[in-house]
Amino acid sequence: MTYIFAIHIPIATIAFVPMLFALPPILLPLHIALLELIIDPACSLAFENEAEDPDIMQTPPRNPLVALLATSNIVYAFLQGLMAVLGVGLAYYVATLHTLPSLTLLPTTQSIRTSVLIALITTHSWLIWINRVEGRPLFLRRHSQATNRVALWITAGAWLMVLTGVYLPFFANALELSPLNLAQLVSAIACGSVSLVGLIMLRNFKKLKVIK
Repeated sequence: MTYIFAIHIPIATIAFVPMLFALPPILLPLHIALLELIIDPACSLAFENEAEDPDIMQTPPRNPLVALLATSNIVYAFLQGLMAVLGVGLAYYVATLHTLPSLTLLPTTQSIRTSVLIALITTHSWLIWINRVEGRPLFLRRHSQATNRVALWITAGAWLMVLTGVYLPFFANALELSPLNLAQLVSAIACGSVSLVGLIMLRNFKKLKVIK
């Protein structure tokens, strides 16, 4: 629930903000439909195949009188979504304003759209990882908890789908995307990965009960 709430915040922001400022649209309806083909399997398959917590038998039953999605969880998911917005917003800024002129980023609608989409998929991957390891160490996970192959396949499939849409001319033309050179691709991934720092901080704040 946290993941699906959080991932839709950057999608809604990317769709709404250009319209608000009379800018060319970044995400077209077809892009949103394709994103849902990535998000839905993550919800229905990746998290369902996650191993149980090691202390599950020592955890008391959930109180049935408590709301399924508590206010603290909504706040946590909203803040995660803001971290994702930060990543895609930075990708848009870099692609539009030439803040890194040595990368020769092209200020066209298609190249901006492609950079933002790459940053969004990067953030999506980090959101899956952070919410998978909720309540567990981020690294050095043990035995059956070390690998959720379904989550890995879904993440890899999302990247394959997006890179196919970017670098195969038939799909790129249909999706109105443009191929990025290596520097542009690395820049977009780096911008999307900026959100990871905030996501890790939020996770630590939640463990310390700063987010209530």
